[in-house]
Amino acid sequence: MNKLRLPAMRAGYPLAIACAVLAPLGVHWVVGRTLVCLDTQILYAPQRWMVDEALRAFRLPLWNPYMGAGVPFLADAIHGVLHPVSVLTAWLDTDRSADVLIGGYVACAGVGAALVARDMGATRPGAAAAAVVFGTSGYVLSMTGNLVFLAGAGSLPFAVAGLRRFAAAPGPVSFAFGVGGVAVLALSGDAQALMVSGVLALALAWEAAGARGGSRAAIAGFVGLLVAGIQLVPSAVHVERTVRAAGTWFRTPFVWALEPTRVAELVTPGLMSGPDPFVDRVFEALAGPGGWPVGTLPRPFSQSIFIGLVPIALAVVGVREGRRGRVLGSLALLLLWIALGPRLGAESVLRHVPLWRSFRYSEKLVAPLTLVVAVLAGLGLDAVAERRARGRWLCIAAAMLALVSVSALLLVASALPPDAASMANARILRGASHVSIASIALVGWVVLRDRLGVGGGRFALLGLVWASMAAASPIALRPGDVTSRLGVPGPSLDAPAPGPRLLVPYTHEPLSVDPGFDWSDQAGRVHAPIGYPAYHVRSRLDSMYVYNAMAPARLSRLNQALSVHWAEVARRYAVTHAAVARPITFQQQTLYALATSGAKRVALGPDGDELWAVPHRDWATFALDVHGVEDVQEAIFELAGGTDAVLVESRGQFAVAPGRVLSIQRGLESLRVEAEADAAATLVIADAWWPGWEATIDGSVVMVYPADVLVRAVRWPPGHHVLEMRYHPPEVATGILVSAVGIAALALGMAVLRRVSTARRTTPGT
Repeated sequence: MNKLRLPAMRAGYPLAIACAVLAPLGVHWVVGRTLVCLDTQILYAPQRWMVDEALRAFRLPLWNPYMGAGVPFLADAIHGVLHPVSVLTAWLDTDRSADVLIGGYVACAGVGAALVARDMGATRPGAAAAAVVFGTSGYVLSMTGNLVFLAGAGSLPFAVAGLRRFAAAPGPVSFAFGVGGVAVLALSGDAQALMVSGVLALALAWEAAGARGGSRAAIAGFVGLLVAGIQLVPSAVHVERTVRAAGTWFRTPFVWALEPTRVAELVTPGLMSGPDPFVDRVFEALAGPGGWPVGTLPRPFSQSIFIGLVPIALAVVGVREGRRGRVLGSLALLLLWIALGPRLGAESVLRHVPLWRSFRYSEKLVAPLTLVVAVLAGLGLDAVAERRARGRWLCIAAAMLALVSVSALLLVASALPPDAASMANARILRGASHVSIASIALVGWVVLRDRLGVGGGRFALLGLVWASMAAASPIALRPGDVTSRLGVPGPSLDAPAPGPRLLVPYTHEPLSVDPGFDWSDQAGRVHAPIGYPAYHVRSRLDSMYVYNAMAPARLSRLNQALSVHWAEVARRYAVTHAAVARPITFQQQTLYALATSGAKRVALGPDGDELWAVPHRDWATFALDVHGVEDVQEAIFELAGGTDAVLVESRGQFAVAPGRVLSIQRGLESLRVEAEADAAATLVIADAWWPGWEATIDGSVVMVYPADVLVRAVRWPPGHHVLEMRYHPPEVATGILVSAVGIAALALGMAVLRRVSTARRTTPGT
């Protein structure tokens, strides 16, 4: 019985932590609400079915045919396809998979923070406090609106804990933990979290075991990257073919860097928590021009960065816990400095670091900052519960934090324009009420500490930490109607096989809000029926619009070259319909006129948006005029000049002849075309050309050429034939091989470490 009880106790602790951090979210799920919002609602959830179906069929989702005439899917790492939480969610086979992912990542954030705190010497209650602080922090809960960064925050602690544990106590199990933690974080898709975790882990490994510990952590981290090669290699190859490789990402250091005025919000919640998720007047006034991405409405990157008065006061105590406390305190200040971006000069230093300058939005550094503060809070809880630190100093620290934070926010509000100042003052008043209640509760705990004893005091203080964090959670969460956000059907459009394809020349947010529905609900109700991105993917509807982390460079360059004329030229890529909102700006009026020229309106959306059937080139067609061009730049130049010829990037000869397409069968990563031509000809397929697409005609391999910058062309022999195409990117095979090498290295390392450990146990005097 004792043998059975021990595993149950070990499993019960992380289960209890998961329940504690999920409780503030669970109350919304129980009453039938969803926590899916913002980018999770618009970008990730509509495409999640491709991941679920592929993983349940034991295959990788390599290609998304519904964006930009087709784009790589696995290689766009933001979807975290192979993260363990993603894999488990796929097998649940639920239409609420995005909510399940949110729950899984938040639970991981809590359990991972507890592991870090335990490795740093915290007791179980202290580690539980760290779990609660990190798992229910404002930043983590705000990232329910941006799934990749929630996955990164949930995975970050495992990489840090695993590498530090292996550095401090090398052995086969700790080696596997370190390798696995890094691999899981790499599979989350958050590259910046991966880089930051390496720095954190090396610093904590040095604190634990000096230079040798750092070396061990580096080795385990490298093997972990190898294990994740199945994701990292395709992503690394893919990024060079996207706009990220162009360098334009590097020129916006101020965009979504942490506003210095928001530092007070770490203590006092709610400065940026308005009812509208798309526009925040307070943020707009504070950030000023250039404080948010071009083309988006002014709203903060993270709705809340709250950590809490009690946790930060405990963290101040935790800094005094020896060298580990001082190291963690120094790391917290460093991370805060980096999160401020160019405000205090961090950007001017870090832009010289390879890879770092390709990242945007310095505010993302609030995640590791919160983790470090959470661990310090766990250490501080143990110190005050065991009376190594005086309760009086804890109360003084809390009072000073409350006074400084509220005063700073009021001072900032006084300098804002009147409308923003009124809004900010109302939010500050609400935050000050939260801080006041937390302060009173903390004083009460100090008064009762002696009566509660050490054990009771620990758990009472842990309960206070949890209650204060749970009370602030509504500021970060945006619960809403399940049907509006996840279930509104797309448009029903008629088009020949393989189906309709939409052009969305421009979009804007809903112009009206129904009473009783918030903006996220309204966005789903308005945008999904018209096929706006990425809701169209949920409806298995093609679109020439690309909404992802790494837009193809070819499509971007063509869009820039054609400018508003893209609304006309897109028709040569088998665009059957155009979805247009009511034009507001002069440019939108021009796009509206061009997109609807010669078209027929077929539907009207709930917000007045319109669907038009447009004249177009067929999806598969035999070219009657072909020009060979040297490269993509020449093809773009000729397209911008208005040519009607098909432009093939090859100097070889391409025959032209009339023909007939008899049947088309199109899968997610394959297609089959049966056709006949009167003579040797060139067949153009209006799906995106991309390295990795292979073709055969009647079983014989043929070359696939890029045509018209974006799509594919093949030479067609005279007569009746069958063309088959499949997407087999070689970088995926390379990634699988790298992962196999990583797994072999993991197995070999564990075997060597096991043998060393056995030899030490059997050698006398060791």
